Amino acid sequence: MRAANFIGATPTSGVTGELADDPAFVALLHGNFGSATPAFGPDNLSLCYSATEGCEVGRRLTYTGTGAPFTALNGFLVGRRIHLGGGNAGVWAGDYTIAAVGGTYLVLEETLPTGVSLTTEQVPTSDVALTGVSIGLLLGDVTTPDRAAVRSSATRTTSGSTTTPRSTDG
Repeated sequence: MRAANFIGATPTSGVTGELADDPAFVALLHGNFGSATPAFGPDNLSLCYSATEGCEVGRRLTYTGTGAPFTALNGFLVGRRIHLGGGNAGVWAGDYTIAAVGGTYLVLEETLPTGVSLTTEQVPTSDVALTGVSIGLLLGDVTTPDRAAVRSSATRTTSGSTTTPRSTDG
């Protein structure tokens, strides 16, 4: 690959485009766009859908075995993206953001299922047993950063010439 200051430009182009060090471009180039790192399972979880005390309906996943697999030591941190899949995950499978970690349970920011519409008759009225499911951590997953902060970082020097990142304010 030739050296270039901007994506879609020749090495000598002065026309600004996307910077070649944009996280999304780097991830796509290196093939790790949203790849999950295995962290749990396959094992069994319960998705809370009963309106009991301490239950975040459609958001709390509870481990049904013994032990406490959801800890910071195992990579489960508030704000981290995870992928739920495998087993009988079905419509519940997808990528979610951790809102709270409690050792034996995770509370997610999104209500499951996402991206799927359920009719009133299809919405569970009791907890959903998820068997043989796995959870992967989306480490280095491409997210939408504050592009203005990324672009306004220090001036870059490339091959003896100095360039200032372009503004994204309009």
